[in-house]
Amino acid sequence: MKHCCKDFNPDLVVAPSICDSNQDHATVGLNAGRVFKDRNLISYKEPWNCDNKRIDYFVPISDEELDKKIVVKESGHTKSDEYKKQKEEFDKKVKEEKKDPECLRCHATAYKMKIKKGKSKKGSKNFIEDVACEACHGPGEAYVKVKKNYQKKGKDAFKKLLKEDPMMARKVQYDTGLYVAGINKYKTIKEQCLECHWEDVNDKNKCPKCDKDEKGKPIVMKFKKYFKLDDHRDHDTIDDVLPKVDKKKWKGYLEQDPLFKTKPSNAK
Repeated sequence: MKHCCKDFNPDLVVAPSICDSNQDHATVGLNAGRVFKDRNLISYKEPWNCDNKRIDYFVPISDEELDKKIVVKESGHTKSDEYKKQKEEFDKKVKEEKKDPECLRCHATAYKMKIKKGKSKKGSKNFIEDVACEACHGPGEAYVKVKKNYQKKGKDAFKKLLKEDPMMARKVQYDTGLYVAGINKYKTIKEQCLECHWEDVNDKNKCPKCDKDEKGKPIVMKFKKYFKLDDHRDHDTIDDVLPKVDKKKWKGYLEQDPLFKTKPSNAK
C-alpha cells in the first residue's frame, strides 16, 4: 500500500480487499470495508496479506462514524471516487437493513460486540469475519425491491403482507431471487457452505485457497463448529404458521435441512 505523501499517517485505513480469493464476498451487500486502527502506511513494511495480519474489525463503509474518518483506500484513492459508488449502493438499502444488528453482525465484525440472536438475551462475541448476507441469501437489490416498495405500494406493503400472509411473503421473496440454505436452492445449509469452503484438504479447486494454518496446510471447514458460531435464526411470524401449512401447496418454500428442526444454538 502506497501513498504520495511521505508523512502520511492516517488514523484509519480502509482496505476493500486484502486477499482476493477469500475476501470477495465481504465487498457485497452493504459494501463492508476493513478498518485498520493506528496503522502507519510508510513504516509498515510487511506485505498486505491475510496470512500474517488479522483484521481488527470492519464496519459498513457508509457508517456515519466511519464516513467522517475515511482517509485512503488500498488503491491510494480518497473517498471522492470509489467511495461515492459504494455509498450510492448503501443508500438503496432500507433504513432497517442499514442499522439492524442482525444484518450488521455479518456485515461488520464485532459491531458493538453485543448482538442479540434468536431468543437469547445473551450478547455474542463470536463472529465469522468477512461473511456478508449476499453470499448466502442472494442479491441485495432483490430485498430492496420487495421490502421497500412491494408491488409499488410503498414501504409498508411488505410488512402488511408478512403479517397477514407469512407464507406468501416468503414466496414473494424467493420468487424475486432470494434464497435461504436448506429451502429453495440447497437442500442443506452444509451443501451451500461447501460450495466454496473446503471440507477436505484435497478440494484443490475450491476457494479460499489462502486460508492456511501455522504449518501452511489448508484450513478445512468444520461445519458444525462454524454453523454454531453463525447461527442467526430467530423466531418470527413464519415459524408460527409453518407447522400448520399445506406442505403440497408450499412445496419448494419449506425447510428441507433437519437443522431447522433444532433450536438455534444461542436460544435459551
